[in-house]
Amino acid sequence: MKNVTEVVGISVLVISCLAVTQISEVIARQQSEHYTWSVSRGQSDKVQFEIDHSTPNRSIRWNSDLPWSNFRGLDPQSLPHWTGTHTFKFARDAGNFVCTGKFSSGRGKGSYTYEENPTYVSELQKLGFSTPNAEELLSMLMSDVSLELVRSVSAAGLNASTAELIDMRNRGITADYLREVQTKNLEDFSVHELIEMKNHNVQPKFLRQLKEAGYNIPTGEIIELQDGGVKPEFLQEVKDLGYNFSPREIIQMSNEGVNIAYLRKLKTSGYSHLSAEKIIELHNHGID
Repeated sequence: MKNVTEVVGISVLVISCLAVTQISEVIARQQSEHYTWSVSRGQSDKVQFEIDHSTPNRSIRWNSDLPWSNFRGLDPQSLPHWTGTHTFKFARDAGNFVCTGKFSSGRGKGSYTYEENPTYVSELQKLGFSTPNAEELLSMLMSDVSLELVRSVSAAGLNASTAELIDMRNRGITADYLREVQTKNLEDFSVHELIEMKNHNVQPKFLRQLKEAGYNIPTGEIIELQDGGVKPEFLQEVKDLGYNFSPREIIQMSNEGVNIAYLRKLKTSGYSHLSAEKIIELHNHGID
């Protein structure tokens, strides 16, 4: 019996130790998770809103000046006068942050919980997008991946992943941008190309002008023209004069100071079939 008693005692001790370990792990995990916010009046009559979302696997600190329309239960009239504890919501299509905390002197801070919007997830599924996980939903909320943007991406026939939807929005691509770009036959562009063009500040108007000037060129050359500061009007006039230069040649001529006036002079003098290299050489030697 003594041996049995000892075995039982050891078993109870082991179980107790395991329970204490599990409780300690839960406490440690909770202590390493922070879901806090702060709010104050921002610039241009907006709300300065900051979120600190920290878990054992991820840490995000996000702040921005946001319009009052993103908030429910918080307005510019009440914020300066609030004292004590209040609750409001930061609302976007992907869900809400339900924020509760202390306010004083036009500022507030506290903790928040995430409130999912089931309509958002079901709409993504209907449109053929994969179901985002909890971390992706959080990023979609912070980046403001709206249903309007998602529907525009779907309507354009773009096969975008959840990560790409977030990246598109983070790069400043909106539903309006996609609609405008469609005038340049959006199906010619991949998600990656759209992101690259937005990174280089290629505007829909620039794409439309290129198309009107007869330049059906790859995305890389579009970006080169944008980065080279070449105006679409210059491209149109080059075409009108009968030249057929590549985007890179046009950029080289522009960088060397070759303008439309100079090309017109050459044309008038009967030099209408020169290469870009030869035109640059003549220009640099002061030959009109």
